[in-house]
Amino acid sequence: MPEQSTPRNSAERFHGRVRHADGRLCRWHGCALAGEFKAPSPTGGKDWYCLDHIRDFNAGYDYFKGLNRAEIEALQCAGHPSWTDLPAWPYAAKAAQNLNISDPFGLFGAGVRRAPLKTSKPLDSKTTTAFRCLGLEPTRERQPIRRAYKTLVRRYHPDMNGGNRAHEGDLLKVIDAYTHLLSYISTK
Repeated sequence: MPEQSTPRNSAERFHGRVRHADGRLCRWHGCALAGEFKAPSPTGGKDWYCLDHIRDFNAGYDYFKGLNRAEIEALQCAGHPSWTDLPAWPYAAKAAQNLNISDPFGLFGAGVRRAPLKTSKPLDSKTTTAFRCLGLEPTRERQPIRRAYKTLVRRYHPDMNGGNRAHEGDLLKVIDAYTHLLSYISTK
């Protein structure tokens, strides 16, 4: 028999809750509720508590109880690299350009800030349609595109309309337009 049953929905997984088929009880003295939350035992194993008692347990839990300062420092430093141990790579201006970072103070070098789209040749029809679908003027800035996308997804998503799927076609058009514009901006 497995140690714990597999939670079927999010209500059964609430903050680490595990419902057991064997009816495991809370380890708190005098409590007869189900033990649904796992906690470390002083003997090295695991104890199970109900929601109220796991909160009490966590409030008073001290991982380093009974250890001296040297032992605590050894546990804190063991196997954890510090910032000085990690390799560092220079942040290239090209990388900042590819991420479409707005750089009003010029921290990443010249030419990083993406201005509104000014081009001598006209946009292709798919890009024009994508901007129109999101209700935007052509731009190379990622933020207004993302803002418009999030607003429209909230408007058309069935979860925001009480499960009504009448706007599902509009939602798919918005998602396609957003995906196209992201790929269009990253290639320009």
